[in-house]
Parts: sequence; C-alpha cells; structure tokens
Amino acid sequence: MRLRPVLTVVAVLLVLTGCDPAPAATSPAAVARPSATSGAISPDRQTLAPVTVRPAGFGTAPVGEGLAGYLGQALPWKACGQDQCATVQVPLDYANPSEQAITLALRKRPATRSPRLGSLIMNPGGPGAGGQWMAGWMAGKGLDAYDLIGLDVRGTGDSTPVSCWSDAEEDAFLALDFSPDDTTEMNTLVSQSRAFAAACWRTNGDYLNHLSSVEIARDLDVLRKLLGDDKLHFLGFSYGTMLGATYAELFPDKVGHLVLDSPVSLADKEEVFQTAGFELAFNHWTQYCASTGCASGGVNLGTTPQAVHDAVAAWLAKLDGAPVTVGKRTLTQSLATMGVAGLLYQSSEWPALRTALLAAMAGNGAQLLASADGMSDRNKNGHYGTLPYVLPATYCLDFRDTGIAGALADWETQKATVGMFGSLNGLDLSCATWAVPPNPYLDFKAVGAAPILVVGSTGDPATPYQLSEHVSNHLTSAVLLTYDGEGHGTFGGSSTCVNDAVVAYFTRDVVPVAGTRCR
Repeated sequence: MRLRPVLTVVAVLLVLTGCDPAPAATSPAAVARPSATSGAISPDRQTLAPVTVRPAGFGTAPVGEGLAGYLGQALPWKACGQDQCATVQVPLDYANPSEQAITLALRKRPATRSPRLGSLIMNPGGPGAGGQWMAGWMAGKGLDAYDLIGLDVRGTGDSTPVSCWSDAEEDAFLALDFSPDDTTEMNTLVSQSRAFAAACWRTNGDYLNHLSSVEIARDLDVLRKLLGDDKLHFLGFSYGTMLGATYAELFPDKVGHLVLDSPVSLADKEEVFQTAGFELAFNHWTQYCASTGCASGGVNLGTTPQAVHDAVAAWLAKLDGAPVTVGKRTLTQSLATMGVAGLLYQSSEWPALRTALLAAMAGNGAQLLASADGMSDRNKNGHYGTLPYVLPATYCLDFRDTGIAGALADWETQKATVGMFGSLNGLDLSCATWAVPPNPYLDFKAVGAAPILVVGSTGDPATPYQLSEHVSNHLTSAVLLTYDGEGHGTFGGSSTCVNDAVVAYFTRDVVPVAGTRCR
C-alpha cells in the first residue's frame, strides 16, 4: 500500500486480481530489476483496447451550446437532515461538453449569520475522498456567514463514482507484500498492479481520462456560477489543496478567498518523500511513548525513544514472515505499517497507537487492523468506498512518472534516507502501471489571483512542512501561516491562533503577515 496525501485516510492504490488476466508483463528478471528509464516519462503505462461502458451517474447532456445548458440548471435543493442536498450535471469532457454529462452530488448547510458572505466549497483531500460530510462538520467553526458546501467531486461518493472490482479482491490484494524481498514477490506486485489498472479500465473506460484536478477545477467554476457567486471561496485540505491551486491557476481572476491547508506538492518532481513526514511523526510518538509509559500486558517497548523505535521496527520486520491472525483476516506487515500511519495523523491519536501496538504485539491485532481499514476506506461491513480507485485515477492524471524503474529507484532512496517508513512503505507502482497517460503539467503561479492563504504544520506526517513552504513560493499571491505543532489538517483543530487567522481571512479579508507562526 502506498501512502498518499489525504486528510483522514491514506489509500491503498492497488487491488488483487481475480478478474481477467492483465496483459503479459515483461520477463521475470526485467520486472524484478528493470533497467534505467534514462529520463523517459511514464514508459510502463498500459495502452488497452477501447471499451464501451456507461458508469452509474452518466446522463444526457443538457440542451445548449457549449456550457450554456449546464449553466442554465437550477440547483434542485431538497431537505436532508439539517442540510440541503442537490445533484447537478457537468460535462464529462470540457472539450466536448455536449457529448456526455456526469452527475455531481453536493450538500449545503445554509448560512446562519448576517450578512451572508456567499458559498464556501470545501474538500477533504484524497484524491478520492467524498466531501459532502464537511457541510455539517464545518458548522460552528466561525464560517457560518457562508453557505457551507460539501461536495463529492467527480468520481467520489455519490458523484458518478469510480469502482474497479470487488471488496473480496481488494481484501486479498492487501495480503500481498508491498516491500518485496525477492524476484517472485516483485513480479507478483507488478503483475497485480497491471491487473488492477486493467480492471479499472474495463469498468470505467474513457471516464478514467477525465478525473484530473483540471477537470475538477472546471467543475468548481460551474458550481460557482450555479451558486450565484462572483468569486470562488474554497477551503481545501491535503490533496484538496491541489484542486484549489489548480483553480487559481486556471481562473485567477475568479479567486475570492482560498485556503490551502496541509498542501501537497505542486512540482512535477516529488520535492520531499511523504514517508519522511510519517517517520518524523513516528519519532515524535516514540518520545511521547517513552516518557508516558510503553508497557502493557507483558509487552514492554522500552524506556527511551530509540528503544521504542527499535522494538516496533523489529516487530514489524517479523510480521513479514509471521503475520497476526485477526478473526478470518490477517494483519500483515503492510497492513500493520498502514495502521501505524493512520494513528499518526493527529497527536490526539497517540495514546490509541500505543494501545493498538501493545495489543498487536501481544497477539491481538484487531485495533491496528481497524486503523488500516480506515486508511483504505474500508467500512466495518468490509465494503470499500471510492478512495482506493479515485486516488490513482486522479493522481496519475495530474502527475507523470518514470516507470517501474523510477519507482524502484525512489524506494531504494527512501530505504537509504528515510528510515523505517522508507523501507516498509514499499513500492508505489500505481502510476507506473496505470492504463491512461498523464496530462500535461501545469506550471503553477496563479498570477493575478487574490491573496491565497497556505497553512502548514511543522509536524505534519502526510504532507511534510517543506511542501507548505514550496507551495507558498510557487503561487505568486500566497502567504504562509505556520503551525508549530503536530497533525495533518490544522484549521478546525486545537490551535486557536490558526483558527482565528483563517476565520479572519474568510470573514474580514484579513491576510496574516508573512512569516506568522502559531502554536
């Protein structure tokens, strides 16, 4: 499983085959140790035969030239609990808007303060996490002069969702070793990655060509107009920051208030490995555990941070050959690593991580497996949401890759420089074996946009703080607000300083002084 930037979960990008076999891979030796790519871009992505499919949510395009029919829609709000819900149509392909429509689902918590300031669209990240729930979650956090809009962006939740194959097949895939130790394991990982991409193509077809952040940003502009706003007001967390930055690049004159909280990289080449953020957070946790006590049920992790680190690393290493049985399932090394990562997202979860690890090391892996399930968007009934499928679909359109050899080289670098997470996180082959090519890269600057507020946490595990600095440098009008603390996703959390600054920006046009730091 590859760690990727999201707000509340980290997705599993690949799923075990059980469908028709994928196209044949290269020879075992070449797959196990592929040759250098010599700078080639996306050399191993598959080209598959066209398929005719019509995913749920596809509809007839409204009558009208270009976007006229879409912009003539009335939002059909209906009551749904305390909120109002609606669905609207947007083009599958903005280059040919009248050929095919898809459906978007959104939820509104109407403004409760006067004067009303417009609509605020929110996104939790992923890519692939639905956002309708954010309408209620954001209520009471100081932004109630806005209509709070939670949106399932294209591909996610109730918005023409992407699905690739069965829950049982994904469960089975998670039993594989994502940090292969030999040629056989490497070949299996490559072949199953190809099979997953092929299954997604068979199920979704051309839809996979239209799930990029560019198209989602264009959806946001259609919604802005339908909501009656002259400017877009947007709050994006984690990969939601890519959507906000893309909108600012495409429509700089339409930016109203835009907050990018815990931003991902905007560069075409990875500037800092995500695993470095999790390693930093894990080391902070070992300090906490050593100082507050790291023993229970006959298991003692030690009394120093290094002892705790070594004990956990040694146990995870042993899981490679001796996984823990949890009911009818198995806590493997890869699942356990993901479970640990899931409980590093917020420092408030550190006690739960201690409890889960001590229990797992004593033979009860249920809590750690539950954390891994949450990270991969698997519910208690064993059903997976859209995250594992939309994440590669969007990410692999937004970014180019250097193939299997490039992924292997990145992993070797992480093993040598990052530490435990660099090694155990394993290979990310999602884009290297994907079934559609990437889009051209956007050179993000957003020239002419109103001030954009970037919020970054120095202890962020999923999007390391260096990315906040880089994003604030990429975007011409960006101002960086730094939180000296732990956690991924800062606004709405425990920092009154950050919360007050973001609310002042949205409601009173107060932009923090560059270099402002909060606790």
